[in-house]
This record gives sequence, C-alpha cells and structure tokens, in this order.
Amino acid sequence: MSASVALDSRPTRRAEREIAARRSWKITVWVIAIAVLAIVIVGLTYQALGGRWFIVQTPSMGQTAPIGTLVLDSPARYGSLKVGEIISFHPPTDPSETYTHRIVKIDDGAISTRGDINGEADPWQLHSGDIIGRVTTILPGVGWLLRGLPFLLIGGVVIWLITTPLRSPTSRAAWRISGFAFVVAIAAYVLRPFVGVIVLATTTGHHSASATLVSSGLLPIRVTALHGTSVHLVSGQVGEVKVPSLTSTGHYVISSALDLSFLGWVVFILFCLAPLLWVFLVGLPADPDRELRR
Repeated sequence: MSASVALDSRPTRRAEREIAARRSWKITVWVIAIAVLAIVIVGLTYQALGGRWFIVQTPSMGQTAPIGTLVLDSPARYGSLKVGEIISFHPPTDPSETYTHRIVKIDDGAISTRGDINGEADPWQLHSGDIIGRVTTILPGVGWLLRGLPFLLIGGVVIWLITTPLRSPTSRAAWRISGFAFVVAIAAYVLRPFVGVIVLATTTGHHSASATLVSSGLLPIRVTALHGTSVHLVSGQVGEVKVPSLTSTGHYVISSALDLSFLGWVVFILFCLAPLLWVFLVGLPADPDRELRR
C-alpha cells in the first residue's frame, strides 16, 4: 500500500515576504539610479540652453536663499534688469568669484547690489560684462544634497563592491544597509548641513556684549549665550543674543541646539531610524543555504 501527500503549491507567507523584500531592493536600486541619471541629464540640458546654477555658500541673502540653496539663473538682457530682482554676477574686484545678490539701484546703466542681510550695498557697480544671469528659481536645501551626492555615490559604490563577495544574501544586505548609513553619517559630519551658526557682528561694552547671528543649517536651532539670552532661528534667519557679563579673558560663550516642534522631532527621529525601519518593514533577503539546512 502506498500513500501520497498533497503539497500546497501556494507560496507560504514567509516566501511571500522574501519575494517582496527582493522586489523592494531591486526597485530601490533602480529608483536611485534613475534619479541620479535624471539629475545629470536635467543639469546638462539646462546648461546647454544657457542656464546656470550655483550653490549658495554664504549667508548674505538671509532667508531668501540660505546657505545650501540651489539657485538657477537664466540669461537676461542687461537693459531688462530691474531694482528688486536677484542676479548672479562676477564682481569687478575679483572676476573669479560669483555672487548672488539683489539689485538695489540702477544709475546711468550701472547696477548696485546688496545681500539681503548686509547693512550696506556692495562696494562696486556692475556693467553688462559682469552679469551672469537673472535668478529664476530658488531651491533651499537642494544645494546641500548636490554637495553630498559625490559622498553618497562614491561611498555607496565602495560599500557595494566590498560586500559583493559575501555569499549570504542576508549578511550582504545587512552590511550594505549599515555601510550606507555610515556613509550618510560621514557626509553629514563633513558638510554639516543640519545645524550651524555664524556670528555676523559683535558689539562689546565694558563688561557685556551682544552678538548678531545667522543660522546656516537646514534645521531650526536655539542659540544661547552663557549667562545671557537665547534666540530661536530658522535657516537663514538673523537674530541677536546679549551677554550681560564676559569671561575673565574678555570673551563670551554661545551654544546652539536643535529646537524642533513635536512633529519636527518625530520626522527627525524617523529619518535617523530609517535603516532600522527599512529592515523591519521590508526585511532582508533570505539565505538559501540556511533554508536548505532546515
């Protein structure tokens, strides 16, 4: 007598999760590759059509274009420029430099400019040959992403190559997630895009001082002077702290810390936990050898 056992041909729930995990990994890789390719194509096309793009490096434009902003310029006839418009230009004093400031005056064909948070107009007058173009698009924060892109691409490729020899798909995926998170952390440490403060000016008295500051990072911060006042600043915002008494050496001490809303903290924590959430929600590819041994 012989007996036969009917096997369920439908995939188990575990197998379905593994299939979904592999599909998610492939989709993620393709999305990243397509996004990078699209950025390169759009950038080259924009430049071929006469446009130019620049990443803001200084805080002179305040909240209009904080540090790390990507500004897009389009060609503009010199005679069509108007007071109040933002332009990019090479200053006559140093043609190798590029500035992006607002037009504050046009007098007999000569253009005067100023950064939004600067107290005085720039010490030069611009003419036709100095102008690069009119700013048509301002993208806060995008410049930080472009500056970090080489870190992410090179680091990602290195991590991918280092982990490729690993035979276990589970170990390979785990090391790649950890490695890429480490690359992001290194990029954030080097570039410091999230939190930063620049002292614009300091006014000192006999025993006290006041400092004018600007936030240079992406996230809201609170700047506090030791034994003095504090101020909440968002990206590109200018504020002032007062120090009632200086140190014995005539200095003062200020510190900055994240100052987020409840929702902001939730988003920030989720961002930091993204690798862990990926593992929980998507999972890791199964190890075939381990499955066979079971």
